[in-house]
Amino acid sequence: MPRLRRTHLVLVGVCVFLSWNILTYYSLVNRNADKELEEERGMEDRINGLQSQIAVQMKDNQLLLDKLRQLQPLADDIGRKEAEKGAAARAAAAGKVPALPPLEDIVLPILMIACDRTTVSRSLDILLKYRPSAKQFPIIVSQDCGHEATSTVIQSYITAKKTSHFKHIKHPDLSDIKLPWPQKKFMGYYKIARHYKWALNQVFHVLNHSAVIIVEDDLDIAPDFFEYFLATYPLLHKDPLLWCVSAWNDNGKGTLVSNEAEKLYRTDFFPGLGWMIERSMWTELGPKWPDTCVY
Repeated sequence: MPRLRRTHLVLVGVCVFLSWNILTYYSLVNRNADKELEEERGMEDRINGLQSQIAVQMKDNQLLLDKLRQLQPLADDIGRKEAEKGAAARAAAAGKVPALPPLEDIVLPILMIACDRTTVSRSLDILLKYRPSAKQFPIIVSQDCGHEATSTVIQSYITAKKTSHFKHIKHPDLSDIKLPWPQKKFMGYYKIARHYKWALNQVFHVLNHSAVIIVEDDLDIAPDFFEYFLATYPLLHKDPLLWCVSAWNDNGKGTLVSNEAEKLYRTDFFPGLGWMIERSMWTELGPKWPDTCVY
């Protein structure tokens, strides 16, 4: 009897233990299932909320787009009137400009915009190689960034190579520009625009040139670069509707342009990396020069 009672107690204990474990397991499983269900519902609610926000944003965007479409004709009209006004002013000024001197007496400085490329020497060497006259085509290198190695390279053309009619000017304002957070990544573009404005003001208002050819510090010019600008300068000078002359064409691929070397295109496309303007144009553009270039 004692042995049977002991066996009975053991069986009861085992049953109780198993029952407890089974109940605990199902309790945990149900609790996790409830938690997962609650999380799924929460996720669905968040997704629904995001969908609602996106729908509202899309509606707002569509309203804004509709307003912009309505304003586009007005903007085009304002732009056209501004262009006509500027053209009229240039035409009036052109009537007061004395006749051009002989081509050999015209001075067209080359303004090279530089920053931190020590390879600027490559572009300068090519300019000097093809420059037909130092007096007629003086070179002005305007440097931003304060990069000492690049400055040394540029300065060597004055100190070591004794290059005639060669000037090295440095942008005095190297400070960062205060910008709101979204625009901070475009800081470089703001500095480029600031440098261009300063350099062109130096050429026209300090050095007192009447026109300028603008190039960048990584540009390889063609052998007829100087001849091209000297030949087209009278066109720029006489035509108030012509803003600039460019030697660069982003669309200038073999299948898109004529093979006639003497042919010119009149276009409103981006003038590019080698271009020429007169002081009258800069007088108009300078005061409204943008804070940043297009990006």
